[in-house]
Amino acid sequence: MPAADSCLLTALRRIAAGLAIGLCAFFSLPGAVAEPAGPVRIGLEGPQRAAWAAVGRLQIGPEGHCTATLIAPDVVLTAAHCLFSPQTGRARLATRLQFRPGWWDGPGRLRLRGWAVAVAETYRYDGATTGPGGDIALVRLAGAAPARLVPFPPATEPAQAGERVAVLSYGRDRPDQPSIEPGCRILRRAGSVLLTDCEALPGVSGAPLLRLRGGEAEVIGVVSSRLGPENAETGPAVAVALDAHIETLRSRLAPRR
Repeated sequence: MPAADSCLLTALRRIAAGLAIGLCAFFSLPGAVAEPAGPVRIGLEGPQRAAWAAVGRLQIGPEGHCTATLIAPDVVLTAAHCLFSPQTGRARLATRLQFRPGWWDGPGRLRLRGWAVAVAETYRYDGATTGPGGDIALVRLAGAAPARLVPFPPATEPAQAGERVAVLSYGRDRPDQPSIEPGCRILRRAGSVLLTDCEALPGVSGAPLLRLRGGEAEVIGVVSSRLGPENAETGPAVAVALDAHIETLRSRLAPRR
């Protein structure tokens, strides 16, 4: 790794420590989030939701949620720290996880239970000090999602600095409505860590970085944390590149019996 990238990665780990977006219990705090000056998250309405329904809320207990993405009929992708309890530091039971694809505040809402989980081999959860490196995980579902839910596949080409991406998420400000942020950018890549100018706030943990080509979307990364002052409502998103971990994660994910 070039020295400049090594320094950037070290800096990102230090800055992001304690700023992991975490479990979104925070989404009940009062106060609106101001729109950023750059790329803006847009709430999806009506028919738009169906096209993006592979992304949903990962409910992790009564205390909150993260965002997750269906990348295979029975596999979702999210941030690893979402799978750990900040109170105990222990991994959550996979069967207590619930994926809610295309979630919105209305009738006909689907809930899919977890079966098994796999986190990146290099990931170690250490509460608030957990940095972005390896903060990526897969959840095997107890059954396949309905055929109408078309997964967003992992990208076949690595994430690159400078490319435009979109982020689809369930932020604290819109916990029952998917929001898309098109046209943000990957500013730098250091190892598997991606620094972006996409907006991050509680609830966006686990959201996919999507590469849009020819009307199709593919996943190139997962939002892990945000940069900025500890008391900031929002900040630039730090993500983990999927290409650095996907094969190992697949090999570690247990099949259904």
